[in-house]
Amino acid sequence: MGKQRLKLARIALGIALAVVTACAEPEIDEQLRCALSADGTAEVSFEVSFPDLNEEADSARRERVDELRQFYFEGWDPWAARFERAGQGGETLSWERLGGRLQSLTRTAHFEDPEALSDFFADTDVAVLFTPDPEESEFAVFAGQSSRATGEERERLEGSLAGWSQAAVVYLNEVANLYVYLDAHEDRAEVIFEAIFDDSSEGLHDFEEERLERLLEAFLAVLEIAEATDDQGDSLEHLARLVFDPFPAGMAVEVEGRVLDHEGFVVLPEGVYGVLPLGLERALSKLEERWIEPPLLTTYERLERLGDAAEFDAGEFAQRSRRIARLPTAKEFAEAVEEALAPASEYRLRWRPNAASRDSDD
Repeated sequence: MGKQRLKLARIALGIALAVVTACAEPEIDEQLRCALSADGTAEVSFEVSFPDLNEEADSARRERVDELRQFYFEGWDPWAARFERAGQGGETLSWERLGGRLQSLTRTAHFEDPEALSDFFADTDVAVLFTPDPEESEFAVFAGQSSRATGEERERLEGSLAGWSQAAVVYLNEVANLYVYLDAHEDRAEVIFEAIFDDSSEGLHDFEEERLERLLEAFLAVLEIAEATDDQGDSLEHLARLVFDPFPAGMAVEVEGRVLDHEGFVVLPEGVYGVLPLGLERALSKLEERWIEPPLLTTYERLERLGDAAEFDAGEFAQRSRRIARLPTAKEFAEAVEEALAPASEYRLRWRPNAASRDSDD
């Protein structure tokens, strides 16, 4: 399959799904970023990006995307109302066009006190508390249950989860089979992990190549079932996020100073802290270590998240102890997924503002 199997295979799957889902309801990407200061002010920006439509997209889907572009541009979306309600210091609107079509739109506002930030989230399923202090500031997010899905959407998710869970169990079995082989052939571990994660496939035996082919097929089946759309134009991944994820958009938090502690948030590139979407892939990566160690999908997800800053040492990974627990049935896995998709009750970030400059003066 060539280099970097999981990454390149996922790219190929994305291209294939773009054709399969040409008539589906287009999914937009919404991202929220909060830059917090010790004086209680915050710079908040929201960006929505619209999908690039390939030549296979039909006219109905193109019209729907154009409707969404107009909807956001004219400020009919809930984010426009949130900025109007909380943005005391004025709002800046910017956008990017390509070929005359709106590609992305960004709203930015300056919030002058912590209460404004709380007001901003008042109509969502999360509540925030920003406690600024020159010595130690804290930002907390309290997540409730998602109310974004309809009853019909919840039923569709429940009905489709069994097939995805079966594919996930097949994937876990392929990883387990690989680890059984490696336990008996320790000298092959580094070569195989390099073939999966790194940029070299040299030294693989033909039967090892076949084994990785099966693992790759199982991996892609998990992604394909999650990302393919149903008759209503929704992917299983999209339905899972509506049903379980209380966050209205991807969220990133930026602070100045030295971070003392973080809970729930994950470190993203550029030193910001974010909340990962509560979807099926995220659930699988959280659950994988329950049955398989070291986890392949979780490692892949971490490398993807870090991007250019990612480092992978196949030799070190090969030396890790491997563990295989009793693998679940599809029913047991589906039950575990629902538990894993429950959001953390609290997300906290504590930091010492301007710690670097103050420490240097000392």
